[in-house]
Amino acid sequence: MFVNQTKAGIDKAKANGIKFGRKNGSTNKKTAKKVEKIEIYLKAKKSYDWISKELSVSKKTISDIKKFLS
Repeated sequence: MFVNQTKAGIDKAKANGIKFGRKNGSTNKKTAKKVEKIEIYLKAKKSYDWISKELSVSKKTISDIKKFLS
């Protein structure tokens, strides 16, 4: 019941021009400061799980940074 009401509210908001989520191309400003630490931890063979918990970043972010380094 509530799911339908929520979906209807979101659809109505979108129809009225309300945007959801981040703007295209934007990034989390706090993550930029953590990139160097992520690189160091990856070179030290730390696990994604450990890095994720240590720096409060997602495993996807770590993976994206590792791909960029390669």
